[in-house]
Amino acid sequence: MPRRPAGLTLFAIINFVLGGAALQSLIVTLLFPGQYPQYSIDPTPFKIATLSLTGILLLVSGYGFLKLHYKAGFITGCVFCILSLVHILAIEGLANTTIPKLIYPLILLISLNVKYKLYFTGEAEMPNKYEI
Repeated sequence: MPRRPAGLTLFAIINFVLGGAALQSLIVTLLFPGQYPQYSIDPTPFKIATLSLTGILLLVSGYGFLKLHYKAGFITGCVFCILSLVHILAIEGLANTTIPKLIYPLILLISLNVKYKLYFTGEAEMPNKYEI
């Protein structure tokens, strides 16, 4: 039986972990504002919207990667990458501390558009159980 590429499974797991962390950070921020200054952010409407949108996009795209669903996987994954890159470059600016934040969205965006796009559209043949 054919299965999804291992790289998409890895991206799905990473998205579930990062999406859960974003939503957990949102919950801590809303429940305990300012109580843990080293872990919490200021609960401004923009930051709350950013955290919730990021968490939802990561979880939905992770599910879409597992099911090879075009809209839930490919589209939301690309939207997450583009919004993350715009947020990092426009809001935070390009500094030494923001360069590591660029790595995952760039790798995911390039991988989705170069390697895995045909799997979502059904044009590529699924690897068998002996291929990685």
